[in-house]
Amino acid sequence: GDFTPGPGADIFDVAVLDTFRLETSTILIDSILTSQVDRLLVGSISDSDLGDFTASTYFKMGPSANLTFSGRSFIYDSLYLMLRYDGYSFGDDGQEQKITVREVLEEYGVATDEVYFDYDRLNYSRQSLGDFNYDPEWEEGDSIAIKISDELGQRLFALAEEGKVRFSDEEFEREFEGLALVPELGSTGHIMGFSNSTNETGIDQTTNVTLRMYYHEEGEFTENYEFDFLQVLPTLAFNAYEPDRDKGLLAALTDENPIMAEEADNKTFIQAASGIQTKIRFPTVDALSKLDPQYIVSAAILRLEPVPGSYGDLSQLPDSLALYLTDKYDQVGNVTFSGSRSTQQAQYGRLQADDERGLFAYYEFEVSEFIFQQLSDQNQNELALLAAPTAQSILGGVDQLQLGGQDYPVRGINLQIYLTKIID
Repeated sequence: GDFTPGPGADIFDVAVLDTFRLETSTILIDSILTSQVDRLLVGSISDSDLGDFTASTYFKMGPSANLTFSGRSFIYDSLYLMLRYDGYSFGDDGQEQKITVREVLEEYGVATDEVYFDYDRLNYSRQSLGDFNYDPEWEEGDSIAIKISDELGQRLFALAEEGKVRFSDEEFEREFEGLALVPELGSTGHIMGFSNSTNETGIDQTTNVTLRMYYHEEGEFTENYEFDFLQVLPTLAFNAYEPDRDKGLLAALTDENPIMAEEADNKTFIQAASGIQTKIRFPTVDALSKLDPQYIVSAAILRLEPVPGSYGDLSQLPDSLALYLTDKYDQVGNVTFSGSRSTQQAQYGRLQADDERGLFAYYEFEVSEFIFQQLSDQNQNELALLAAPTAQSILGGVDQLQLGGQDYPVRGINLQIYLTKIID
């Protein structure tokens, strides 16, 4: 029924403004730390807008114990690399993705506190030791066994016969530095993830990366044996990334040269592992100060919606995005985002989506305090917001996002300002 306010009651007039002009650009951060990660990433994908992206991974192996034959006569059988699929995949299941196993040929992991970045590379063998293809039927936790060249197997077996396979032995580590997983040249379609143990105190007997050697002893009855080489330190494992944007919209993108949406088909981009992020400026928001002074800003909501049709299914989108305060130099600082007045490095927005029909997908952030900052100090207009993958996403995947800019047919970044006026 009708509501009639009592004597002395206030009546609220609420207005919503969403016509602010935004300036958006794609920026690039460099130097992503990719060692000490929980996930080994390998594979290659190709995107018409973002170009090609290749991930390789390196890990250092050593004996799980001392292996001594004590004068007995053993015979080598085979060598297998065992990986644990952790359920992460990104790409086109319809394309075959071939991965090769290579031997690392340069000194690696001399110090246990070594760190590696996305641009680091190690020399590895030209000859593949084995290979495998991504299988869309894999499930999280599946063990993947890759047959490794008998040439390496025989070499490791010969070291055992010489008494040189010893736990935590530097001489052995110089004989066998480790392995790399590298996408086969020309094989593009998928990037996949394998579990990497994070034990920092020594060999982890339950490590998810194992090089297993099989051998036997013949006698009245044949006895079969196996011996495991495990990661010397899982923190020494690292992922190496190689983006090639020459064929896409971001060919000129560098850490010193952002690309405005108008220069990239009126779109901006976010991609986890590559360090690609979207910067958002609000050059006209100070127009709010020219409104009726009786109106107050009661809330400000920023919504990011991926370009329709730019993703195969919802699993291709990041689970969450982070929103940071930044400036004209793209430096990241702390900001108070909400009425709680608590200062934090970032605000996080989870993917909100229609799982069944795919009618909508968006990320939402409450940015009232940021807008208050913009209105209270004219110098704040140099500040902006940075939409980026979460730190966990940057280290663990290549999830990506396209956002329609100001003049794109479906605008992907919208700021809604809620104004309240009390009418006596």
